[in-house]
Amino acid sequence: IIGFLVVGLALWMEVTFSPPLWLHFLLWIPLALVLCLTALRLIKGVLITLQYSKKASEGRLDSNQ
Repeated sequence: IIGFLVVGLALWMEVTFSPPLWLHFLLWIPLALVLCLTALRLIKGVLITLQYSKKASEGRLDSNQ
């Protein structure tokens, strides 16, 4: 999702303004890193909440053979 967003914005900016390559690096790499780290934190919170609400526990191997 984030890659789609960043690449789409970078392509739009390239077609519209034609900035130099260093400006693309200066804009899009930090934006991608910030968005990924933010999304990572949010998704981790959602997963922990889902585990808690579903009363998830450790996996166990079935010893009945």
